[in-house]
Amino acid sequence: MPQKSPENQNAKQVPDYKITQPEMDFDDQTPEAEKENPCPDCGVKKGERHLNGCDIERCPKCGHQLITCDCEVQHSERLPWSGAW
Repeated sequence: MPQKSPENQNAKQVPDYKITQPEMDFDDQTPEAEKENPCPDCGVKKGERHLNGCDIERCPKCGHQLITCDCEVQHSERLPWSGAW
């Protein structure tokens, strides 16, 4: 161990620690896995339009939560579930 300098005579010697994190495996994030990720509120599959009253669905006009915005949106304009939010 290195000697302590006079001004550090009362300092404690602590061992060096190496902090490591486990490797993350992102191989399970395949397109197939994403397709199986249903909307957490209404349960539709990726690519399907949300069910009426879904809390997750966004308004295609203003981007806010569809059930709380005042925009008039036709069913054909509604956004499908993207698989992420």
